[in-house]
Formats: sequence, C-alpha cells, structure tokens
Amino acid sequence: MVLVDTILGEKLVSQAISINGYQISYNKVGHGPKKAVLVHGWGSSKAWWHCMAEELAETHTCYIPDLVGFGGSTKPTDSDAFHIEHQAATVADLVRRLGLGPVYLIGHSMGGMISVTLAHRYPELVERLAVFNLVVTGRCGSFLRAGQLALTVPVVGQPLYRLGQMTTQRALTAYKQSFRLMLARPDYLDQPWIKAFIRRTYPDYRALPLHSFEFALRAFTSFDLRPFMAEVQQPALVICGREDKQIPPEDSRLLAEAMPNAQLKWLSPAGHSPFVEYPDQCAALLRRFAAD
Repeated sequence: MVLVDTILGEKLVSQAISINGYQISYNKVGHGPKKAVLVHGWGSSKAWWHCMAEELAETHTCYIPDLVGFGGSTKPTDSDAFHIEHQAATVADLVRRLGLGPVYLIGHSMGGMISVTLAHRYPELVERLAVFNLVVTGRCGSFLRAGQLALTVPVVGQPLYRLGQMTTQRALTAYKQSFRLMLARPDYLDQPWIKAFIRRTYPDYRALPLHSFEFALRAFTSFDLRPFMAEVQQPALVICGREDKQIPPEDSRLLAEAMPNAQLKWLSPAGHSPFVEYPDQCAALLRRFAAD
C-alpha cells in the first residue's frame, strides 16, 4: 500500500484487489450512504478524481480505481487487456467484488467511454451515469493524433518519449505542456488549484510505461459507442467543455441526443478537463444530479 494524498483530514492509502489476474489499485474516499465509482481517462490515474470525490464525500462513499495499465494497477504488455470492453468488465467486477452496486458511475474522456459501455453491458450495476468530455466515435484532436503518429513510427516516437522521460525536469515540463493543451485558458496553469492538481497527478504520469499510452490510445480510437448508446437507459448527465481540442465536443452532443434519459451541460470557456478548470461548478453539477 502506498500513501498518495490526504483528503478530508485523513491519510489516503491505496488499496488493491485481485481481479482476473490483475492487481487493481483503488482509493476509497468519504463515508456517505450511497456509492460512486469514478473512472479516469487516458494517460491519467485515480489521482485525477480526488477533488471531485472529496466534494461528493458527504453523500457518497467514492471508489476510484486505476484502470488496467495505469497508476498502481498491473501494467500488462498484452494489448487486449486495454480494450474498452475489457476495461469495462474489470470495473464491473470491482463493483461486484466490493458489493457496491448499483452505483453512481462517473467517467472522463476514455473513462467516459468505458463507463457508457459498462452501463450498457451491466445495467444492474449502474444507478446513474455522469461523463465529462467523453469519447464516442474514437475521433481525437491534434495532440492525440500526434501521439498516434508518434506511436506508429516507433523509430522516432519511442526514442523521443524515452528521452523526455530521462530526467524529472524534462518529464515534468512535458506533462505541463500537454496539460496546457487541455485547458481552454492556458493562463489557468498559474492558478494555485491547478498547480496543486499537477503536483498530485504528475507521479503517476511519470511512472507510466510507453506501452500503456500506446495500447490505450489504440483501444479508444478504434472503439465506437454509436451502435449501442441509444440502448443505455440510466439517467445520465453529460458535461462537456465547449473548447475541448482533444476530443470533439460533438461526441458529447451525440451521446446526449441518443440516450433517452440524458441531459447535456456545456461549460465555457472550458477544455478537455472542465472539472480541473471549474472544480466547484462541476462538483455542484454532480451533487445536484445525484440528488434528482
């Protein structure tokens, strides 16, 4: 177990559970009577959700897993382990093993795609669903397309990645620059809460192997929710930053229009991670939706 943070005045210690041969690391935050599970996106980890979990802690006990390949969970070298349906099945097994369902399921980006898939495949485990800037069609913006290109030219992309990871300073600079591209207002990088967010989430990024980036990127860009998303019946809240340059905001609109019990909330100016740019506003949206 590894100490990762302090929340609500308590030391936050990662726990682990074995699921289908993988060690899945997760945090438990809060003591509320209801249960919530928060699913992170590509290149991130459970540390991304600590601020939202803290805001839900009075009404929900929040469980925040690291997906297979990320954070403190097993990082297999088998690309099949990163498939969206495989990740959804692993999170579903976590919900069953911990006796949580049905839960308030919250996902971001690739984690939103996984969450919608889980809600469709295992509807008995999901009471309601909230997603931020999720991936629907597999399309992505310039930054992620550049990542795809680099990974498909390993003689160039892989050495550059390893060079960037050689020193902490280089890796931290690369992380800040990639984070800048996720914000609608790059000057927000100077805001204290975003500086704290970067400090908290950087260690998991620093430890992420190249194959986790590669396999997960291929997984979500080759998957598509459109064939089944209209069959997802749970109440759903779709939150999207209008100025997202990484995943087309159109994806969020497509989902909200297709799902029969979905509502769409736009935030502007906001980029790919609106809960980082506007934590108070996003927490209020999540709480209100939970209370409906």
